[in-house]
Amino acid sequence: MAAPQPVQILSLKDAEAFNEGAGIAFTMVTGQGEGRLMVPSVDLGNILTFFATCAGAVGDQLAIAGKPSWPPANDLVPIPATGIGFQAAETPNKTWLVMNLSGFALAFEIPSSGLADMADELGQIARTLSAGGRKAQLDPSPCVGPHNLRLHQARAKLRS
Repeated sequence: MAAPQPVQILSLKDAEAFNEGAGIAFTMVTGQGEGRLMVPSVDLGNILTFFATCAGAVGDQLAIAGKPSWPPANDLVPIPATGIGFQAAETPNKTWLVMNLSGFALAFEIPSSGLADMADELGQIARTLSAGGRKAQLDPSPCVGPHNLRLHQARAKLRS
């Protein structure tokens, strides 16, 4: 028996705090209509982690197929963060970069061996961005480390 065809999510809209912050309610628009959903606040981080893991799996499959894993345009939508820090992971060769958001945190796993490179790059970027109007922003292309090499390569392709 064949698996049923999945329903495509077209958009999410009308988000609002639910039950005095106990959750977030929103409308999911699909190819078959709309439905109102509620996610408990304590589960938001888990759900975002789930989608990030899914995106990683898709990126891996695209890489195996020799296809680019991101669109040619920068479609990033920033998530406001209230803090950033590092935390030890389960093994010494990995470290978590933790972003505090309103009410929960997300952890991004990075190789501990790349921390020194990342610190240098973050310092350079912070000095550049905090310069304001005093000097021109640096081209981000010198910021190449093992953690953002694929992003750099994609930017280089867009420029050519």
